[in-house]
Amino acid sequence: MTEQISIVIPVYNSENSLSELTERIIQVMEHNNYIYEIIFVNDASTDNSYNALQNLFEKYTNITIIHLDKNAGQHAATFCGLVNSNYDIVIVICDDLQHAPEDIPLFIAKINMGYDVVYAKLVDKKTKLLIGSWIMQKLLHIVLHVPKNITLSDYFAIRKKIIKRISSQNPSRIQYNALILYATNPNKIVNVDVVHYNRKYGTTNYSMIKYLRIFLDLTINHSSIPLQFIGIIGIFVSIISFIFASYLVIQKMLYPQIGLEGWTSLMVAMSLLSGILLFSFGILGEYLQRLFYEVNNRPPFYIDTILSEQNQKRQNSQECIKDD
Repeated sequence: MTEQISIVIPVYNSENSLSELTERIIQVMEHNNYIYEIIFVNDASTDNSYNALQNLFEKYTNITIIHLDKNAGQHAATFCGLVNSNYDIVIVICDDLQHAPEDIPLFIAKINMGYDVVYAKLVDKKTKLLIGSWIMQKLLHIVLHVPKNITLSDYFAIRKKIIKRISSQNPSRIQYNALILYATNPNKIVNVDVVHYNRKYGTTNYSMIKYLRIFLDLTINHSSIPLQFIGIIGIFVSIISFIFASYLVIQKMLYPQIGLEGWTSLMVAMSLLSGILLFSFGILGEYLQRLFYEVNNRPPFYIDTILSEQNQKRQNSQECIKDD
């Protein structure tokens, strides 16, 4: 049976790498006799990436270009490509040539073994923010309860049935790894070892600030850890307060002649409790803000235009009707 594969590529300021990436993907697809489509999601690039994509659309078949009206971020752009894919197996690959398209058959082989999601385990990872990436990987395991033997990556394969499960959700802040992990049996997730290559053009778009934002989105949108943290602090402070109050009562009973400094202890207690309350209100405020976005049902991305063979054929058909 011939495999039917959708390739999803989120694009942001990668005009120099798109032509080579497309050529290598097509060579792999045709060499293995795959039926395929390539879906580029241009995340409102500020360089000439969209023009480069339009040239590829004119040059090759089986290419779809989704142009987002405003920058939505890599996760939202990837999610957009996933929900617009058509075939049973979907491969997500980055646009910077650090992931080799020649490794795609490795993912397909794992999928054919019965797995639903296959993540690349990057060998000798090339990144300037290696420590930040390592910390992020550990935090992902804690927040998302990722199995210890699984490494998450931006290069992965996923079955369409999992995409259908997660596409019913429309959160305002997309974290596709969280959605995928919630919708997939952990026993059907596996890694495949692939080489991680040096970036050929430009520099990474990720920074420590972006990693921090991703972590905040994960912990607040997809985890109850902050609420649990508040609960633990509340219990701890309550125990300390009870012990301190008991001490004051016992001291008063044993040594009634000893006067208390009152004002100092009261101010210290009030400051401590006020600080904890304000900290707690800050986190609860974040939850209320996210709840506000969800209630308003704001979409995670806005599509400006879609270029695909199907749309082109439909447009030509309409023009023929008008001519008649």
